Amino acid sequence: MEPVVLEAVYFAGLIVAVGIRAPHELRRMRTHVTDHRVDRLEVSLMGLVVVGMFLTPVIHSLTPWLGFADYRLPPWVGILGVAVFAVALWLFGKSHADLGRNFSPTLEVREEHTLVTHG
Repeated sequence: MEPVVLEAVYFAGLIVAVGIRAPHELRRMRTHVTDHRVDRLEVSLMGLVVVGMFLTPVIHSLTPWLGFADYRLPPWVGILGVAVFAVALWLFGKSHADLGRNFSPTLEVREEHTLVTHG
C-alpha cells in the first residue's frame, strides 16, 4: 500500500476516533467532578500521547523533517496495519458505549459514576 494512502487512513481513523469520543466528552464536561486525582505524571503522559498520535504524524506528513526515518515495508504490513486499526476503532467505540456516563480520560470521579459490570 502506498504511504500516502496509509497516511490518509491514519488521519481518517483519528477523525473517526474523535467522532466516537466527542459525545462522551460533551456529556462528561456537563457532570460535576467530585474527586480529581490527576497528577503531573498523568499530565505528562497525556502530553506524550498528543505528541505521538497527533504532532509527530502531522509533522511527518506536512514537512520533510522526518524523511530520514522513512523506509519501505512489504504491502501486507500496511494492509495488516489498517485491519488492526479498524479493530482498534471498533474496540474504542465499544468501550465508550459500554462505559457510557462513566467515561473519563483521566482519573476523576463524577457525581453520577457507577460501577460498570457489563459490556
